Amino acid sequence: MPELHRLTTEYIKIEDRIRIAGETPSGETLVLWLTNRLLSRLLPHLLGWLERQTGNNSRSEILQSFAQQAAMAEFKPQSAVQSQPQSQICLVHAVDVTISEHNIKLTFKPAIAPTSSEPIILIFQALPLRQWLNILLEQWRKAEWPIAIWPEWLVDTRTYQSNSPSVVWH
Repeated sequence: MPELHRLTTEYIKIEDRIRIAGETPSGETLVLWLTNRLLSRLLPHLLGWLERQTGNNSRSEILQSFAQQAAMAEFKPQSAVQSQPQSQICLVHAVDVTISEHNIKLTFKPAIAPTSSEPIILIFQALPLRQWLNILLEQWRKAEWPIAIWPEWLVDTRTYQSNSPSVVWH
Protein backbone atom coordinates (compact mmCIF):
# COMPACT_ATOMS: atom_id res chain seq x y z
CA MET A 1 0.00 0.00 0.00
CA PRO A 2 1.37 3.43 -0.88
CA GLU A 3 2.13 5.76 2.04
CA LEU A 4 2.00 9.53 1.68
CA HIS A 5 4.84 11.58 3.15
CA ARG A 6 4.12 15.05 1.79
CA LEU A 7 0.70 16.64 1.18
CA THR A 8 -1.01 19.59 -0.37
CA THR A 9 -4.55 20.05 0.91
CA GLU A 10 -6.94 22.41 -0.82
CA TYR A 11 -10.64 23.06 -1.27
CA ILE A 12 -11.80 22.87 -4.88
CA LYS A 13 -14.96 24.94 -5.22
CA ILE A 14 -16.26 23.43 -8.45
CA GLU A 15 -16.10 19.94 -6.88
CA ASP A 16 -17.15 21.13 -3.40
CA ARG A 17 -14.54 18.74 -2.03
CA ILE A 18 -11.14 18.71 -0.43
CA ARG A 19 -8.35 17.52 -2.70
CA ILE A 20 -5.21 16.06 -1.20
CA ALA A 21 -2.28 15.73 -3.58
CA GLY A 22 0.19 13.47 -1.84
CA GLU A 23 3.67 12.27 -2.61
CA THR A 24 5.09 8.86 -1.73
CA PRO A 25 8.74 8.35 -0.74
CA SER A 26 9.43 7.14 -4.29
CA GLY A 27 8.13 10.43 -5.75
CA GLU A 28 4.80 9.03 -7.03
CA THR A 29 1.91 11.49 -6.79
CA LEU A 30 -1.55 10.37 -5.66
CA VAL A 31 -4.71 12.47 -5.52
CA LEU A 32 -7.43 11.87 -2.94
CA TRP A 33 -10.85 13.54 -3.03
CA LEU A 34 -12.60 13.86 0.33
CA THR A 35 -16.20 14.95 0.82
CA ASN A 36 -17.54 17.06 3.66
CA ARG A 37 -19.56 14.07 4.85
CA LEU A 38 -16.50 11.82 5.06
CA LEU A 39 -14.33 14.47 6.72
CA SER A 40 -17.10 15.25 9.22
CA ARG A 41 -16.99 11.62 10.30
CA LEU A 42 -13.19 11.46 10.36
CA LEU A 43 -12.54 14.66 12.34
CA PRO A 44 -13.89 13.42 15.71
CA HIS A 45 -11.38 10.54 15.61
CA LEU A 46 -8.45 12.85 14.85
CA LEU A 47 -9.47 15.48 17.38
CA GLY A 48 -10.28 12.89 20.02
CA TRP A 49 -6.83 11.35 19.68
CA LEU A 50 -5.19 14.76 20.17
CA GLU A 51 -7.42 15.54 23.14
CA ARG A 52 -6.48 12.24 24.81
CA GLN A 53 -2.82 13.26 24.50
CA THR A 54 -3.31 16.04 27.08
CA GLY A 55 -5.75 14.21 29.35
CA ASN A 56 -9.26 15.12 30.29
CA ASN A 57 -9.08 17.81 32.96
CA SER A 58 -10.18 21.38 33.52
CA ARG A 59 -7.06 22.75 31.78
CA SER A 60 -7.16 20.49 28.73
CA GLU A 61 -8.66 23.11 26.39
CA ILE A 62 -5.95 25.60 27.35
CA LEU A 63 -3.28 22.93 26.87
CA GLN A 64 -4.76 22.05 23.47
CA SER A 65 -4.74 25.70 22.43
CA PHE A 66 -1.10 26.12 23.48
CA ALA A 67 -0.10 22.89 21.73
CA GLN A 68 -1.89 24.05 18.57
CA GLN A 69 -0.15 27.42 18.62
CA ALA A 70 3.22 25.74 19.17
CA ALA A 71 2.60 23.39 16.24
CA MET A 72 1.81 26.29 13.95
CA ALA A 73 4.88 28.19 15.13
CA GLU A 74 7.00 25.22 13.96
CA PHE A 75 5.22 24.98 10.60
CA LYS A 76 7.57 25.47 7.64
CA PRO A 77 5.90 26.15 4.27
CA GLN A 78 7.06 24.04 1.33
CA SER A 79 6.35 23.90 -2.36
CA ALA A 80 3.00 22.35 -3.27
CA VAL A 81 2.70 18.74 -4.35
CA GLN A 82 1.66 18.87 -8.02
CA SER A 83 -0.49 16.12 -9.48
CA GLN A 84 0.77 14.62 -12.73
CA PRO A 85 -1.26 13.28 -15.70
CA GLN A 86 -0.30 9.74 -14.62
CA SER A 87 -1.25 10.34 -10.95
CA GLN A 88 -3.63 7.84 -9.41
CA ILE A 89 -6.85 9.73 -8.58
CA CYS A 90 -9.51 8.40 -6.26
CA LEU A 91 -12.65 9.51 -4.53
CA VAL A 92 -12.31 8.19 -0.99
CA HIS A 93 -15.39 6.37 0.31
CA ALA A 94 -14.04 5.18 3.66
CA VAL A 95 -11.13 5.74 6.02
CA ASP A 96 -9.90 3.15 8.49
CA VAL A 97 -8.42 4.78 11.58
CA THR A 98 -5.79 2.91 13.58
CA ILE A 99 -4.81 4.59 16.83
CA SER A 100 -1.70 3.95 18.88
CA GLU A 101 -0.13 5.91 21.70
CA HIS A 102 2.36 7.69 19.42
CA ASN A 103 0.56 8.04 16.09
CA ILE A 104 -2.67 7.74 14.18
CA LYS A 105 -2.79 5.83 10.90
CA LEU A 106 -5.36 6.66 8.22
CA THR A 107 -6.05 4.13 5.49
CA PHE A 108 -7.98 5.80 2.66
CA LYS A 109 -10.12 3.44 0.59
CA PRO A 110 -11.07 4.40 -2.99
CA ALA A 111 -14.79 4.46 -3.90
CA ILE A 112 -14.25 2.72 -7.22
CA ALA A 113 -11.30 0.43 -7.00
CA PRO A 114 -9.84 -0.54 -10.35
CA THR A 115 -7.53 -3.53 -10.12
CA SER A 116 -4.49 -1.23 -9.87
CA SER A 117 -5.98 0.93 -7.10
CA GLU A 118 -5.26 0.08 -3.50
CA PRO A 119 -5.76 1.79 -0.16
CA ILE A 120 -3.48 4.74 0.59
CA ILE A 121 -1.88 5.23 3.99
CA LEU A 122 -1.14 8.41 5.89
CA ILE A 123 0.45 8.29 9.35
CA PHE A 124 0.47 11.29 11.68
CA GLN A 125 2.21 11.99 14.94
CA ALA A 126 0.71 14.74 17.10
CA LEU A 127 2.69 17.73 15.81
CA PRO A 128 2.16 17.13 12.07
CA LEU A 129 -1.49 16.25 12.71
CA ARG A 130 -2.01 19.59 14.45
CA GLN A 131 -0.37 21.39 11.52
CA TRP A 132 -2.49 19.53 8.97
CA LEU A 133 -5.69 20.17 10.94
CA ASN A 134 -4.94 23.89 10.86
CA ILE A 135 -4.56 23.71 7.08
CA LEU A 136 -7.74 21.65 6.81
CA LEU A 137 -9.62 24.17 8.95
CA GLU A 138 -8.46 26.99 6.67
CA GLN A 139 -9.76 25.08 3.64
CA TRP A 140 -12.98 24.23 5.51
CA ARG A 141 -13.57 27.93 6.03
CA LYS A 142 -12.93 28.63 2.35
CA ALA A 143 -15.58 26.01 1.57
CA GLU A 144 -17.98 27.77 3.94
CA TRP A 145 -18.83 24.42 5.52
CA PRO A 146 -20.41 24.45 9.01
CA ILE A 147 -17.70 25.08 11.59
CA ALA A 148 -19.56 23.63 14.59
CA ILE A 149 -17.73 20.29 14.38
CA TRP A 150 -14.38 21.96 15.16
CA PRO A 151 -13.37 22.47 18.80
CA GLU A 152 -12.91 25.97 20.15
CA TRP A 153 -9.22 25.39 20.89
CA LEU A 154 -8.63 24.93 17.16
CA VAL A 155 -11.10 27.48 15.79
CA ASP A 156 -9.72 30.20 18.06
CA THR A 157 -8.77 33.14 15.85
CA ARG A 158 -5.24 33.11 17.20
CA THR A 159 -4.62 29.81 15.37
CA TYR A 160 -6.33 30.96 12.17
CA GLN A 161 -4.39 33.09 9.75
CA SER A 162 -6.56 34.21 6.88
CA ASN A 163 -3.57 35.21 4.80
CA SER A 164 -1.66 31.99 5.36
CA PRO A 165 0.21 31.38 2.09
CA SER A 166 0.65 27.62 2.33
CA VAL A 167 -1.54 24.57 2.13
CA VAL A 168 1.36 22.15 2.16
CA TRP A 169 2.25 19.76 4.94
CA HIS A 170 5.32 17.58 5.16
